[in-house]
Amino acid sequence: MIGGKVMARIGREQSRVARVESARAFWSDNAKQFDAYYELRNWRDRLLHQPLQIRHDAAMAMVRSMRAPAVCDVGCGSGRQLEGALQAGASRCVGIDVSDEMIRLVHDRFAGSPYAGRVTTHVGDVLHWQPAERFDLVWALGVFDYEKTPGPLLKKLHALCSGFVLLTFRRIWAFRSPFRKLTYQLRGQPIYLHTRSSIVKELREAGFLDIRVERLTAGLYVARARVSQARVSE
Repeated sequence: MIGGKVMARIGREQSRVARVESARAFWSDNAKQFDAYYELRNWRDRLLHQPLQIRHDAAMAMVRSMRAPAVCDVGCGSGRQLEGALQAGASRCVGIDVSDEMIRLVHDRFAGSPYAGRVTTHVGDVLHWQPAERFDLVWALGVFDYEKTPGPLLKKLHALCSGFVLLTFRRIWAFRSPFRKLTYQLRGQPIYLHTRSSIVKELREAGFLDIRVERLTAGLYVARARVSQARVSE
């Protein structure tokens, strides 16, 4: 029995490593293209990628509702949310992403910036990251699109957080979700869809309190919650 459990754990870890490596390769190959989506340069971009701006705005509103929070951006991508958070009043930001190319874009973004001394980055799988601090605000925007089982990552975010989390999840019932899922599957990066009840359940099991899950866009839920030690800002 013990041997079976050990083998099962090794199997899960190997599966996780394979998924992370697949995600690293996918996002490194598509880093510049994805970053350009935020520009909303034409009607097609505005039609397809407006949710990126909406979730960005939701994150900035969370920063402004707090008093100079220390922010951790899990799946920070090219650093647009890191930059926005500092502009919105964050005291400092830490970003982590599996893609070394995405982190290179972060470094390019902050080269010569007055905020450069207040942002740090890490490359790797957040589940194996052991920072020496906890953060007032932790967010993972779009990350759960690629997590087959949210529980382990949610527990990790709880461990990283001393205050609040802000998370987005792809809605299973949205009209475009099946097409998006098929498109990403064909590109070699599967995505996963969620219901409001499943999100609430996973957050509770991870130890979060004051859970709120709302529709952010037609295709996205946004979830806000706190850890037990957090205090609501005045």
